[in-house]
Amino acid sequence: MLRVVLGGRWAAQVSTNPLDGMNQVLAYLGLALFAVLPPAVLVARYRLGGALPWLAVLVGIAGGGWFFVNFANYFYGQVACEAVRGVLNPTEEALARCTNDGARNVFTFLLGWLYALIYSVPFFVLFGLAAWARRQRSKRARHAV
Repeated sequence: MLRVVLGGRWAAQVSTNPLDGMNQVLAYLGLALFAVLPPAVLVARYRLGGALPWLAVLVGIAGGGWFFVNFANYFYGQVACEAVRGVLNPTEEALARCTNDGARNVFTFLLGWLYALIYSVPFFVLFGLAAWARRQRSKRARHAV
């Protein structure tokens, strides 16, 4: 543990443990996986065609998105509280980020699946355009033969 002294007063304790930044890494990992989930599922649907039903696509995106957004939210809360722990006089903003009144957590817990479905709408549009282009190519190939 390393103590930081500002102006003759003890201001914070900074840990020298290399694993302390792991919460931030996990929060970013949750966000990255949330961002990659809809395109990955839709690429799988495009490649597999009808073998992956639409219901499985929607449930996969909604369920996986719910998991990843809650995963990121939990570790973001841990990072926000790490910034306040050990500080003698933390700022109001830092305290507000750390206080767990539950509103943010309840909202992501109940509606995290909706984040994923709304985020995936542009990917559904791109998927529709790609599927339409594939159908047009196959029609032209059938008529050419």
